[in-house]
Amino acid sequence: MKNVSLLLKEKRLALNLSLKEVEHRTRISIALLEQIESGSWNKFGSFAYLQGVIKKYAAFLGMDQSKIISYLKREHELEPAQFIRKTDYEEGGRQLPANWYLYLIIFLVILFFGIQFFLAWQKPLLVIKPVPRQLKVTTPLLVSGKTQSGVLLYLNDQQIYQDEQGNFQEELYFKSKGSREIVIRAIGANGKEEQKRFIVEVK
Repeated sequence: MKNVSLLLKEKRLALNLSLKEVEHRTRISIALLEQIESGSWNKFGSFAYLQGVIKKYAAFLGMDQSKIISYLKREHELEPAQFIRKTDYEEGGRQLPANWYLYLIIFLVILFFGIQFFLAWQKPLLVIKPVPRQLKVTTPLLVSGKTQSGVLLYLNDQQIYQDEQGNFQEELYFKSKGSREIVIRAIGANGKEEQKRFIVEVK
């Protein structure tokens, strides 16, 4: 009695079909078709999966599915195949490395430390809203902007505070006319500092 692999292959050749045509019409990859026709059962994830693919292949070729499956079961009883684990198998005939999860963990650890290293060298956010360059001595200067939580803020060496969203707002009063340099410093938890400087003419 011919084995299942040979029966399927002979039927395909009798119908003058290439493996490429079968793949296109059944969505069974050429890699799986070659394994079926060579009797490489141990390349499949499980016997149930093997049965399902062969049943689909036999139906496409117009063969008696139940008879093909019974032949397959008989062959498997005579020579049991050692199937690969389903979790290590992909239908396209490709196998994931057995320790793929270790590579994933290593990648995530490297990514985490890479991000931490990047952040450690980043200066803190410091955005200042536009301020007038000239104002009267009787008018306060409104300084406002946005930073991050946990950042130390200093306006002309006087510490100021931001809210939970990082927004801050302070008023400066000048008692005399002249040029004033305004310096705003933001110091992050990593010690990095960002500065904004501008000159205001008080008239």
